[in-house]
Amino acid sequence: MSAGKYLYGVYDTTCYLKMVGDMKYTECAALDDFLDEMLEEKTCNEVIIDLSDADWLDSTNLGLLAKISRYSLKNHNKKPLLFSIKSDLNQLLDNMGFNNFFQIIDKLEEKNYELHEMEAIHKSRQSMKKIMLDAHESLIELSDENKEKFKNVVEILRSSLS
Repeated sequence: MSAGKYLYGVYDTTCYLKMVGDMKYTECAALDDFLDEMLEEKTCNEVIIDLSDADWLDSTNLGLLAKISRYSLKNHNKKPLLFSIKSDLNQLLDNMGFNNFFQIIDKLEEKNYELHEMEAIHKSRQSMKKIMLDAHESLIELSDENKEKFKNVVEILRSSLS
């Protein structure tokens, strides 16, 4: 598996996010900052997430995607598009309840998006714990099964931030 990277493009009111490689929490600070800016400015009426080149997503990255869905459903009353073609990732997404909060597709209309790589951001240990907590709280909101799977993680993260 290759180290993960995040690519993005904003076109009119469409935000395009592409994840490449092995997506681990250690690199997610850049994505979290990007999402915070996107949520604050409310510039995206449509969000397209491309996982075609992603090898794996950890629970923190899944939680950050859940954050996108919450934004899109709350502000635009529509599910974001999530493009995924790998059976193991599709199974993971299904197990996490993503099919209820995303429009998961296996074909994506070919567009010539100019993508930019998010620069790596190094944050303090406390800041990373906060990102992980917020991501896991978003993830547990997707289903009762997720609440059960991640309640201990959330409790540990909350206590470590107190």
